[in-house]
Amino acid sequence: RAARSAWLGFGLAGSALGVAGLAAAFLPGVILSLFNSDDPGELWEQTAEIVPGLLWFVAVYSFFDSMNLVFALALRGAGDTRFVSIVTFACGIVLLIVPCWYVVERGYGIHAAWICATVYIAGLALVFLARFLWGSWRSMRVIEPTVIPCEAPA
Repeated sequence: RAARSAWLGFGLAGSALGVAGLAAAFLPGVILSLFNSDDPGELWEQTAEIVPGLLWFVAVYSFFDSMNLVFALALRGAGDTRFVSIVTFACGIVLLIVPCWYVVERGYGIHAAWICATVYIAGLALVFLARFLWGSWRSMRVIEPTVIPCEAPA
C-alpha cells in the first residue's frame, strides 16, 4: 500500500505541478501581469525580457520537485532517513553550492544559476526515485512491536 500511495501521490503532484509549470512557461504574460509595476522603467523592461526564458526552468524544476518531495517523503516515512539526509547534503554541495558559486564567480548569469538549481532538484529526484525503485525501504521497520514487560516473581 505504501508503494501504491507514493505512486498515486507522485501522479497527482507531478500532474498538478507539471501543468502549472507548463502553463506558466506558455503564458509568461499572465505571470508578468501579476507583478506589473505602476512605474514601468528600464529595470522592469529588462526583467520582463528574461522572465519567459526563466519560466521554462520553473516548469522543469516544478515537475522534478514534485518527484523529489514525494519519493523523499516516502523513503523517510519508511525509515530511510539517513539515506535521504546524506543525499540531500551531498547533492546540495556537489550539484548546487559549488556549481552556483562557480557560475556566479565567472559571471555566467542568471540562466546558468537556474540551470544549477534545476540540475540539483532533478538530481535529487532521480536519486530518490532510484532508491525507491530499488526497494530496500520495504524491509525497514519504523514501528517496533510492543514488548510486554515480564513481571518478576515476588
